[in-house]
Amino acid sequence: MGPIIGGFMTETLSWRWTFWLILILSSINTIFCIVFLQETYAPVILARKAARLEKRSGRRHQPAVYDPRPLRTRIYVAIQRPLRILCFQPIVFIMAVYMALIYGTLYLLFTTFPQVFQEQYGFSPGLTGLTYLGVGIGNMLAIFVGIPQIDVQFRRLTAKNNGVSEPEFRLPVATVGGIFMPISLLWYGWSVQTHTFFLVPILGTFS
Repeated sequence: MGPIIGGFMTETLSWRWTFWLILILSSINTIFCIVFLQETYAPVILARKAARLEKRSGRRHQPAVYDPRPLRTRIYVAIQRPLRILCFQPIVFIMAVYMALIYGTLYLLFTTFPQVFQEQYGFSPGLTGLTYLGVGIGNMLAIFVGIPQIDVQFRRLTAKNNGVSEPEFRLPVATVGGIFMPISLLWYGWSVQTHTFFLVPILGTFS
């Protein structure tokens, strides 16, 4: 929805309003979270309960879940733990690099849309925003069709493995996306280079 709203907003108002809208929506969301969301972190809840009991009874109450380490140490542990996992777990490192490549390619693809569809096809900024629907609909299809298929394959492979599940059992369906990614880029690049009908490159981004 973002590119569609942003395209027509830029066309009718100005590009600055895309940032104003983000600020307004983020502010509303933040206020909503502060007012309506409840604390769920156990140490914080127990610390607050201990403070209430201490105030009521006048005696010192120690929370059941308590980390005596100073805040600086806890921040350091929280920062270095994911970095250690990233650097010393090969599968995590490989998947992180792969996803970085995929998202980097995706966002580079997005940056070509205004130039391609405005300069080559003569679209207005608002209509250019609609060209992102190919990617959006493709993602929605992957969510509503692909994810259930991942679960189906996971259960089937687990049953074949005497009921013992493995994380890798979710990969066979996921590899389909890895195959379609270069096909989609080739389709999009070729159709733009040969100046085909505008729906052809949009269909390329769908896959």
